Amino acid sequence: MIPAALLTSNADRDLTSQVTVVTGIPDASNARWCQVSIRLGDGAKNLDGSGGLFEITIENAGQTVQPDPQYVRFSTAVRSMVVTQPFHVTAGATVTAKVKSPNGADTDVDVTATVDGVLGQLDALTSSRAAAAKMLAYVQLLARSDAAIEGDLATELGEINADEGSGAGNYSGQTDSGEAIRDQGDSAYLTATGFLDAAGVRTAIGMGSANLDTQLADIPTVAEFEARSIVSADYFVVGDYTAPLDAAGIRTAVGLGSANLDTQLGDIPTVAEFEARSIVAADYFVVGDYTAPLSAAGIRSAVGLASANLDTQLADIPTVAELNARTLVAASYFNAGSDEVTTDAASRTASKATGFAVPGDEMALEDDAITAAKIAANAIGASELATDAVNEIADALLDRASAIDGKTPRQALRYIAAGLAGKISGAGTGTEIFVGIDASTTRFTVTTDASGNRTAVTYDA
Repeated sequence: MIPAALLTSNADRDLTSQVTVVTGIPDASNARWCQVSIRLGDGAKNLDGSGGLFEITIENAGQTVQPDPQYVRFSTAVRSMVVTQPFHVTAGATVTAKVKSPNGADTDVDVTATVDGVLGQLDALTSSRAAAAKMLAYVQLLARSDAAIEGDLATELGEINADEGSGAGNYSGQTDSGEAIRDQGDSAYLTATGFLDAAGVRTAIGMGSANLDTQLADIPTVAEFEARSIVSADYFVVGDYTAPLDAAGIRTAVGLGSANLDTQLGDIPTVAEFEARSIVAADYFVVGDYTAPLSAAGIRSAVGLASANLDTQLADIPTVAELNARTLVAASYFNAGSDEVTTDAASRTASKATGFAVPGDEMALEDDAITAAKIAANAIGASELATDAVNEIADALLDRASAIDGKTPRQALRYIAAGLAGKISGAGTGTEIFVGIDASTTRFTVTTDASGNRTAVTYDA
């Protein structure tokens, strides 16, 4: 039996994650028995030599061939080869082989993978008893890992490894058969310890029950965040975050000077100590020192309230509404003229005689209360005014806004002085400039026509 390559693929592969090394349809017209051969390393781009358990996955017509993955323990050789067990492929079915290395350095390895038809040359023998026996021998060599079967079927083993022109094979059931591959997996995994079960995994990550989907569903999606379909208040505002108190901050917050709460609590008598009276008697409360709180009468006496009529007394105080409505007797109002409270009609009449009147209930000055005739001669003179009062009055008059055609009296006087007594330049040129009597400040500029008529005047500020 000579395997015939039905599919072949060669490329440099990154084996650190599962990668497809060959895929295709071995035979579009006929069903075939096939096996996959995978050669890793070509002398230039090799394995890193760490060895370990490599994973192989075979997919046949969309179905995964079991066991999956098939674990194969590699030695430290940098160039290695592995051959899978034969499997049946229906006509037109697609076969895919994938490999994954356990070593992070196997990122650029030359990989040649083939899908071989293993029973093609035996088809002609299926009608004979010898062919059946021969086929059984081949199956035994492919399935069993004991040395005895290799001795019993040495001829068939030789046929498997025969040189057909491109080199002899080195297949051995003790290392390459299905049983041998299974035993390698048993050795590596069936005796392994420390693997968590489902409950252990949940405990390790702090998950109370198998509800990860439910918990993840509570997390807003990108779309929900962008659409803001959850309540804005539910978002975390980083700027509002206040760091928790440290140990010293907690002690300060509760008024604890130092980390001695145990000591302070230890000073508090326990129930047993109270019952046993094991603390000093003087530390107990002395009933004789107790002063009872004031009674109702005692409280009234303490605040000067003769009887329980605070509501009545407060009711006698005018409210804002009562003051605004002037609902009290007019005689009770304050007399601003005498700086006293007016208590009777006579005092109100006296206030009126001094220039104050009480129209209705409102205090006001009478008409003509202040006239020239009522002001004494020389009542307001230079001696009665402050030193700078005259200047302030003059300045107020001179700077009165818009007093003369939109100008202040001070501005008008400056323009008059410049026009009558100030310098002039540009006379007869059509533009005449008038300077103030300070001989430097331009007060106004006149534009004239050929006849000397003023057509425009521009004033300074």
